[in-house]
Parts: sequence; C-alpha cells; structure tokens
Amino acid sequence: MRAGLSLFVKGKPLGPFRYEGTRSDDPNDVIDHRDRRELRGAKVLAALLGHFDSREQNTLDVWVKKGTREFIQHYYIDFGSSFGSRWPIDAVSRRLGFSYYFDAKDVFVDLLTLGLVRRPWDHVTINPGSEIFGYFESREFSVLDWKGGYANPTFERSTLRDLSWMARILARFSADQFRVMVEQGKLSDPRAEKWLTATLLERRQRIFEDVFTRSSPLDRFQIVRRTPGSATQSLCFEDLAIEHDVVHPESVVYKMRFMGGEELDKRLGWHQFSPDDEHPERACIVLPIGYRRPSDLVNASTPPSDPLRYGVLKIFVHQAFTFLPASEIDVHFYDRGPEEGYVLVGIERPEKPVVPSDY
Repeated sequence: MRAGLSLFVKGKPLGPFRYEGTRSDDPNDVIDHRDRRELRGAKVLAALLGHFDSREQNTLDVWVKKGTREFIQHYYIDFGSSFGSRWPIDAVSRRLGFSYYFDAKDVFVDLLTLGLVRRPWDHVTINPGSEIFGYFESREFSVLDWKGGYANPTFERSTLRDLSWMARILARFSADQFRVMVEQGKLSDPRAEKWLTATLLERRQRIFEDVFTRSSPLDRFQIVRRTPGSATQSLCFEDLAIEHDVVHPESVVYKMRFMGGEELDKRLGWHQFSPDDEHPERACIVLPIGYRRPSDLVNASTPPSDPLRYGVLKIFVHQAFTFLPASEIDVHFYDRGPEEGYVLVGIERPEKPVVPSDY
C-alpha cells in the first residue's frame, strides 16, 4: 500500500488563507486575494496536475521569525487529490476537472436538454495499465474550461494574462525535468510512470495551445550590443508558440509600430518580418526601428528624465495569413540617445490587440 506524508512547515500555524479578501491581522496583506496574479495564475498548475481539491482548506498561513523580522508566510498544502481519482460513483469520477461537485449551470443545461448535450466527460476513458490514474487524461483537457471540485474565487476571476503568465513559467521546464519529477514518485509500475510523464507533457502542450494562440507568446526580451564597444543595439526575444510547436514558423509574421511623443501617438517607425529559418523560435531586430527615435524629439540640453525620451514598440503577432493579428505585446523603452542607447523599462500585454488605423 502506498501512503503520503509531508513535513510540518516551520512557524506557528494560523489556519488556511481565503481565496478572497485579505487578512485583517496581516499589515502586509493589502491586495484582495482575487486580484493576486500568483493565486489566479495558479489555476494553470491546478489544471495541469488535475488538483481538483484546490480550495482554501488546502492552504496554510504560519507566523514565522527570520532574524529580526516577523511576518505571515503562505503555503499550498495537500496535493493528494491530483492525477485522477476513482470514486464509488463513477459519474463523479468522470466529471473531475470538467464540472464542480454541484454545478448549477451544468445541471440547468442537462435538465433543459434532457441530457442530450454531449459533455467532455462523456468521452474520457480509463487507460489500460494506468488504472490508478482514473480518468486523468489529455485529449479532452482545456485549461480555459478546467474546474476544481469547488468554485475557487481567484480561479473564476483569472484572466488570459494570468494564465499566460503561468504558462510562460511552465515553458521554462524541459521534458527531461518532467520525467525526473515523476520519477520522484517511485511508482512500482514502469508503465504507469511512463504514462503519467507523457500525459503531463501532453496536458502542458494543450495549455500552450490554449494560451499562446490567444495571448502574445513572445517572451525573454533582451537588449544586446551587436558588437562589443559598438553603439548599435538589437532587441531580441523568443516566440514560445514556435519553440513549443504550437504554430508553424512559416505562418508567423511580426508587424511593428514604434510610437513616441507626449501622448505616444507619433509613429516614429515601422517594421515587418518573419522568423528566421535557422532559429525561428528566436528573433533579433536592430534598433532604432524606423527613421526616428525618441531622443530625436529633444535637444542635447534636455534632461534625461524628459518624457519625450519614452517610446513604445507595439508588436502585433500574426499566426496565420490573416489581416488581423492574433495578439499584441507593447515593449516600453527609455531612449538615452544614440551613444548610451535604449533601456528596456516595461512590457505590457493587452488582453486583445488594438490595431492602429494605418495598419
């Protein structure tokens, strides 16, 4: 028989934290938990693992002391309800991850249609040789529609940007690292170990497909000098959708608009290109883009803090041969002039692309 245990966390237990509001006894807790990205983005992790018992009873706050500092530390605990589950009522087992224990919306639709509407859980099966994982699978899985057993206020409030944030973190892990993590479970059946690793990687791929086709897949922005000692700079970034085979490089086009001025409404330049055949997942473009740069709008005596030195590069990502882009990402720069160059100061990911009139 297999069993699980965990170490006691250090500190004085204060009980679970809630997925809404703040702690009245914690002066550091000033942001409504429903608006915290690390809690909203955690829906991706819960969905990946099939952690359907992701509720406040499986959290823990403790009072800790570190040196002269004392504060409340927050933990997720008890991930035992992951990787599928077999219940005495088979209909409940099938619904895990697709519907709440009591889902008023699903009940209403089923009553209204007399159960004629086909659901994702109608198609799930138990895989021979991996019966211990129940109906845990990847074919019907979608992170956008995933639900735990209970409604979670932060998961219900999560936005595409929250899911994209966590998906980009998941993209940092390799397939080999997933295999090593599964190996730590020391499953007695090698077939089960192999199946769980493959299923987790497939579920992660489905997350990438759901998220990186609806939000900007560009990440890891960096400004580099083309040649040591040279003033010429390049902006480099990676396309996670290409890197993880969500889209084919030949169908991808980047269209750019560099905006400046007091209202960031002056177009200083534009550029358009497709991924390079030799390294399609990574691209670099020479700065400045276009015929003017923000520092051109000021004279030599203008102080470095002048807002006219600010500029935004709007990158529209096309993942198919269509007029409208799939997503947009805005890269914010501060321009110190041709010699000192650009400084990357911010990245903004609009929920939906806002296409300019001269597109």
